Amino acid sequence: MMRVLVTGATGFIGSNLVNRLIDQGYEVSVLVRSKRNKILSHKVTQIRGDLTISSSLKKIAKNKDIIFHLAAGLPHHHLSDEQYWAVNVKGLVNLLENCVGENIKRFVHISTVGIYGPTSQKGVNESSKLKLTDTYSITKFKAEETARRFLKEKGLPLTIIRPTIGYGPGDTRPGFISLFKLIKKKLFIPIGSGKNFFHTIYVDNLVDALILAATKKEAIGEDFIIGDEPCPTMGQIIREIALVQNTSIPPFYIPDNVARFLGKFFDLSGALGLPAPLNSRRVKFMIENKRFSIDKAKKILGYKPKVSLKEGIGRTYRWYRDNGYI
Repeated sequence: MMRVLVTGATGFIGSNLVNRLIDQGYEVSVLVRSKRNKILSHKVTQIRGDLTISSSLKKIAKNKDIIFHLAAGLPHHHLSDEQYWAVNVKGLVNLLENCVGENIKRFVHISTVGIYGPTSQKGVNESSKLKLTDTYSITKFKAEETARRFLKEKGLPLTIIRPTIGYGPGDTRPGFISLFKLIKKKLFIPIGSGKNFFHTIYVDNLVDALILAATKKEAIGEDFIIGDEPCPTMGQIIREIALVQNTSIPPFYIPDNVARFLGKFFDLSGALGLPAPLNSRRVKFMIENKRFSIDKAKKILGYKPKVSLKEGIGRTYRWYRDNGYI
């Protein structure tokens, strides 16, 4: 039986990964900061520790075959710059240092396509130029550099996974759930024409890729962009969300340049404590191109996304509905 450690196990992706690993017969341990986390399954072993405190991670990798490192400070956490560096970079260093000398068969590090910034309509691949636009993307890139250093200097069998925009059952982050709610209440006004690409990754497809990255020997030393196929446009996503909720969206939209102006205006309003139904971050979320190539993952990992956009949106809607979110 393979023994696995998962960090970030209480998060959206982590919890789905843990459930799959249990179903497939892995012996699963998870890193938690509190004594006992009631969210987690009783079938996992909880190890108390804090990524930012190296001494709390002593022997954490002992007798582990695979480590999935998902824990991170994410954009919607709104952390300080210091906190992003502490969690995303120093936290990884602390974990890797405690893995050195242990018989780890694979360390799977989760990064982000955010290091590429907005893309063109044609999209980008693993060798494309980076566009580090904020502290989050900078720290995630520095974490990748750190991981590669341990691969090169310490021989740690490492694989880096860069997921596109995740969604699915259990996702309570503000992006998708806000779209579902606004469209359901007929309060949604499209921002931009919807022709821009918005590369999704349904959570079950991502979990498939993570397990492939942990078990394929060809994955060692490699980095992979992981997304759904085909890459949908924002308009296609919005239409699927409206369709599954048996509602409609307005036949008009706010042009990009107007939306950018409104975003900046409401940024100021929000800073002054006034109502701000829109902001620059939301505008970018809606109108920027986010398209990536998954050819490398298909070729080396044998990755093939199984769940389509239509099915994924349907499963996500039913989870939101059944759990009282919409």
